[in-house]
Amino acid sequence: MDKVKLLAALREETLPRIAGARAALQAAQESGDVLKLAPVRELCHRASGTGAMAGLPSISRIAAVGESVAQLALEGEALDFARADRLR
Repeated sequence: MDKVKLLAALREETLPRIAGARAALQAAQESGDVLKLAPVRELCHRASGTGAMAGLPSISRIAAVGESVAQLALEGEALDFARADRLR
């Protein structure tokens, strides 16, 4: 697939998911329910893969970090900031 098609795929598949991921992130923050982060992880995963294939390494790396953080939270391995401050 050429770069133009990959960029179109990024735009068509990723942009429509942003509002849902933003809402999921807000719901997770408000409720403390990390399971609500699944759409955020999925968005980041897709953006990371498509960005890599489209030759956009910066987008790919940033999205990969977001995916990793979301996955850590989903697995119960991430600390919230308030708790982390108490551990210092």
